[in-house]
Amino acid sequence: MGKTDTLEFNYAFTRNKSNSDRKTFDADDTGKYSRLNDSLSIKYGLENMNNSIGVKYQYGNKKLTANIGANIGISNYSQFDSANRKVRNFDFLNLAPSARISYKFAAQRQLSLNYYGSPSAPSIEQLQPIRDNSDPLFVVVGNPNLKQSFRHEFSLNYNDYQVLSGRNIYSNVRFSPEQNAIVTDNTIDATGKTTQRYRNSKGNYSLYGYLSYGFKIKNLRLGMDINGNNSRYVNVLNGVLNRTTQTSVGVGPSASTYKEDKYEIWGRANYAYNFSQSNNQSLNANYFSQDYDVSLTWFFSKRFSIGSSVNANLRQKTDAFQGNNNITVWNADVNYKVFKKRNGTFRFEMFDILNQRRGYSRNFSATTVSERNYNTLSRYGMLSFTWNFVKNPTPSATSK
Repeated sequence: MGKTDTLEFNYAFTRNKSNSDRKTFDADDTGKYSRLNDSLSIKYGLENMNNSIGVKYQYGNKKLTANIGANIGISNYSQFDSANRKVRNFDFLNLAPSARISYKFAAQRQLSLNYYGSPSAPSIEQLQPIRDNSDPLFVVVGNPNLKQSFRHEFSLNYNDYQVLSGRNIYSNVRFSPEQNAIVTDNTIDATGKTTQRYRNSKGNYSLYGYLSYGFKIKNLRLGMDINGNNSRYVNVLNGVLNRTTQTSVGVGPSASTYKEDKYEIWGRANYAYNFSQSNNQSLNANYFSQDYDVSLTWFFSKRFSIGSSVNANLRQKTDAFQGNNNITVWNADVNYKVFKKRNGTFRFEMFDILNQRRGYSRNFSATTVSERNYNTLSRYGMLSFTWNFVKNPTPSATSK
């Protein structure tokens, strides 16, 4: 359109198709499970087609950049039975607006405000699930009247970096409310059987904030991070609306230093306070968590170096969970460069030397507080070779 503004159009089409075939067998006269149970066997297909068209207008000069646009589309979901006959059909109209404005105060100082809206259609299982008898005490019932949920995301970013002094400031605030959120509506009867339905509700949101400040004192770089997040989600249990709010606030100092061809040292810590609140006060929880990271690389020559890193994760015990969940993961590596230009590297790495790595998570809701431990890849070693080759004399052409 001109030197400072542009108009962009786009179109997209996607088509996905999946099939599921689950068979249930009853015992025959000999006791073997070979007799097919047609009423409990499941065979179905699902097809999803999306058509989307969009437009975006953008304006920009040396100081100011702004754009606004939207995509609109239609999503069609079709469900097929075992004879490949269409048994259910759902259509949704999607609108995804977006906007951004950015102002550059100086070459390395910028402020930007962003907005993005995204719809999310209910899944075919939430609308009308295929009968599943794998757990008779947990039955899922679809809701064909579900509306799409819609998430708004607002974000504000500020970045300021001074090249000569090495001082930097970065901040980010993000707020995401959700309209017509699809939430669970559970009913538990006297026998312990749970019937799960889905409904639209309001009240879900997430809020996140982050601030980072760093500076240099000679060859020592120091930094401090402050972060916080707050989120709320709702669900329904036996006709009662429950709200669960989770909040976490943390601070994290960091330090790093290096001497070329001699050493690199880096360390950081993060101290966080976490708390969860819900209608059921007996499930409220408050606890501290600590994370520490330290890494060191020592260069004995221009070809030979040794490195090591340690990550320690400490979690406070709670009334519900009294176990020891502290984890320390220690890794180490040995590196040797080969060839005249030292562009080849043999590297031997040893991961989780103390053999303590394991998966872990804590989850809080209006009805339960749960702690989950699961296996992950623990202690192992790896030998690798990396060759960086140059296609032309300029350093920017180096590839791996």
